[in-house]
Amino acid sequence: MVRKAPSGEDVPKLYSREVGGSERILVDPQRFDEGQAHAKIDYWVPSWDCKLIAYGVSSAGAEIGTLRVVDVSRAADLGDSIDHTYYPDVAWLPDNTGFFYRRLAPEAKDDLNRTRVFLHKLGSDLHKENPILGTGIAASVTLPPGRVAWIRRRPKIADSEFAILLASAV
Repeated sequence: MVRKAPSGEDVPKLYSREVGGSERILVDPQRFDEGQAHAKIDYWVPSWDCKLIAYGVSSAGAEIGTLRVVDVSRAADLGDSIDHTYYPDVAWLPDNTGFFYRRLAPEAKDDLNRTRVFLHKLGSDLHKENPILGTGIAASVTLPPGRVAWIRRRPKIADSEFAILLASAV
C-alpha cells in the first residue's frame, strides 16, 4: 500500500501495487469531500492477511474523523463506518474478522483525553458495541485524568489470544 498524490493533484490517494508493478486506487478521499471541506486520508492499517485495510478519513483539516474498511480485492468499502475517531490505533484480530480500536467518548466532543477502546466485529452494529477500557466506563481499571486507553497487537503476537491494553498521556 502506498499513499501518493497523482501528478497535478494535491490530495493523496491510497493505492495497492500488484505483483509486476501495476497500481490501482483503493481509496480516493475526494469522494468524501463536503462542499469546501476537502477530505484526506489520515492513516491506514492492513489486516494480517492484507485482504482488508482499515483507514481513516477526516475533512477540513480536522483531526477527528471516520474509520472505514476497504476490501483490497474489490477496491470497495465494506459497510463499516465508525465516526468520532482520532488515530484509533487499530489492532486487527488474528482471524481478520474485526479489530480493536479507540474512539472518543460520545460526550467528549473534541477532548482527546476522553477515549475508549472497543472491539469491532466486521459487519456488526456499531451502536451495540460496548467499551472495553477508557473514560467513563465501569471497569476494574480506572484511568487517571489526562490518560487515554490504547491497545497494541504486534506481528510477534498475531497468533496470540492476548492484546496489551495501555493507559498513557495524550
